[in-house]
Amino acid sequence: MKPILFIDMDNVTVDYYTQFAKYVKEITGILFKYKLNELTSFTCMKWLKEYFLEEKAVQVKEKIFNDIKFWTTMEPMPDAIEIIKLLENKYNVYISTSAFVSNSNSCVLGKIEWVKKHLPFIDIAKLIYCHHKYLLKGDYIIDDLPRVVEKFTGKIIIMDYPYNRFYKADYRVKNWKEIGELLL
Repeated sequence: MKPILFIDMDNVTVDYYTQFAKYVKEITGILFKYKLNELTSFTCMKWLKEYFLEEKAVQVKEKIFNDIKFWTTMEPMPDAIEIIKLLENKYNVYISTSAFVSNSNSCVLGKIEWVKKHLPFIDIAKLIYCHHKYLLKGDYIIDDLPRVVEKFTGKIIIMDYPYNRFYKADYRVKNWKEIGELLL
């Protein structure tokens, strides 16, 4: 029996931050700048509040999150698709992702479409929407948010960002090549 591997989408499999910055520019005209090595918070609301008052920040975020194209057109992280395809041969791979569904189902439907397009070798039934990922049972989980995986009973692989450096994971990786070296 193959070991079970859960893989997160946002900031792990897909380039969520670049997509968010692109949409902020399209909606507001503001060039939303960020540097990955300086991100001290994973939440986009904190970033938006650096540019807008609370009410406007919420409006911009909702407009972005309610647009299904935001979710369907994200670029995969470099080497993610190729490595996931190889991992599928050795592991029972599930995509475990949070659903931002406060006001619409665009996120849920968009992520389904993204997986169908970019990961057609993964059965769509293996796409799991779960914010409390520590409830999942498996051998490995790859994520960027310690608070959603910290009680996971298998091995935790954290995709390295400044906002999660306080967390001591079983493994810490910077990119998909490192994930491949670790798990293949």
